[in-house]
Amino acid sequence: MKTNPRLMISTITILGFLLGAGLSTTPASAAAPGPNWQPAQKSFLLASGIDSDHDGLTDAQERLCGTNPKLADSNRNGLPDGLEDTDHDGLSNSREASLGTGCKTKDTDHDGLSDGAEISRGINPLNKDSDGDGRSDGDEINKYHSNPSSPDSSSSGSSSSHPENETEHPESDHH
Repeated sequence: MKTNPRLMISTITILGFLLGAGLSTTPASAAAPGPNWQPAQKSFLLASGIDSDHDGLTDAQERLCGTNPKLADSNRNGLPDGLEDTDHDGLSNSREASLGTGCKTKDTDHDGLSDGAEISRGINPLNKDSDGDGRSDGDEINKYHSNPSSPDSSSSGSSSSHPENETEHPESDHH
């Protein structure tokens, strides 16, 4: 079997890039935040491409973010495109690329919490119901005041905040 030296160099370069950037070859589920965390499959493919302008985003990532892969600072504000926060969700474009979240979408999973808010709480920005309890992460935080990382959590310690356990009580007439 003949070995292609260009392919070997590319593979070694990609592996060196991943390890040099502080990325791990450990399964993402072991190092990622929150339960049920499943990183986007495209993250590795996008991260392994060419960064023509050396701004922290591959050319493919720049196309997804709407920035120019030939200019390190597409909007000429003094900040490289990789450090920009295009969608104003609290995550830089390069961080969004590494997580697989959308750099043009403030709330990638449409659960009512920005991607940055989910990452800061250790919950999955790619899954609108991180703990699988049937309630969106946004509703758990904003409506039920419960923990979106735990299917059994509630603010009072009981299950009364779960909508499926609520019962209607007729108003009593106090005449």
